Amino acid sequence: MNARGALQWRRIRSTHPVGRGSSGFTITELLVAMGITLILAALVLAVVVRTGDVARRVSDSLTLSSRTQQVCDRIESDCQCVLRRRDANTWLTAQTRDNSTDLRDRFGWSLDVPTGGTIKPAGPISLDALAEADTRGGRPGEARFGMGGCRLCLVALGSDARPHLITCQIQRRKISDAASGYFLMRSDTPLSLNRPPAIDDDSVEASEAPGRADILAEGVVDFGVWLGRRDTSSRDGVRCVYPRSATDTDSFSCNGAPGSDYAGRNPDCVDIIVRFLTSEGIQKLSAFEAGQGRRQAGSDTDWWNLVRAHSTVVVRRIEFKSVGW
Repeated sequence: MNARGALQWRRIRSTHPVGRGSSGFTITELLVAMGITLILAALVLAVVVRTGDVARRVSDSLTLSSRTQQVCDRIESDCQCVLRRRDANTWLTAQTRDNSTDLRDRFGWSLDVPTGGTIKPAGPISLDALAEADTRGGRPGEARFGMGGCRLCLVALGSDARPHLITCQIQRRKISDAASGYFLMRSDTPLSLNRPPAIDDDSVEASEAPGRADILAEGVVDFGVWLGRRDTSSRDGVRCVYPRSATDTDSFSCNGAPGSDYAGRNPDCVDIIVRFLTSEGIQKLSAFEAGQGRRQAGSDTDWWNLVRAHSTVVVRRIEFKSVGW
């Protein structure tokens, strides 16, 4: 090889070096790059999941707020249109219900319990209508109104300018063949125009077992009332006239007859106490009551622990405002 050929060969070797190409990567470099990519992907995924979870919770909160507002506004509208005459006719009744047989036979409750399932229990664990012995000094958020909650009936003026019997109560009813749910029901029964408006046996019986058309809200597992009368000697200016004890399940009724015995006549206001399940709580409770994933039924305490963890209690004080008739 002459000198000129040797020079060209050296140029070729310098242009195309033997060994790793200038655009190649070693296995170690590739593994490091893949590891970094996976870490970044995991971080992005965690952010996306967390953002989605926050968005879901905000959506559930807004939905729950809308449900509670709708229910309380509807009941407040009824209470502010009561027909309270100065006579012996009953215009309001209330009763806390804790008898499963009555709930099934009279009020249309579904008490079917699948294998391994547990539904809302009756008895002391569900009945503490005052939450503390100090009546209105108690904690309404901790009050429990029996297995069936309170049934509130009142005579109110309807949008058609005639008297109606309004009944509010909770009901456990079937959603499908395999599932049931808890609903707040509001029945509206027109009363006869041929006699003074009043709550009687016939009108009460007609509204005992409400139907699907009477559903006011889904996911309401407890409903109660504290009826009060103004009393300056009481701590908050209102004395509780019903319930009369933490375990009071007797029927309470009042009329407009003049008298000084405020314990049985004309409450001035009512505290509405409603326990709403969250959207997640509705799903979790349905699965719990259906016994999904369990061979043995959960306890009554388990039922209430789940409900307390996935529910909120709304309390609203409403003044009764009588209208003439």
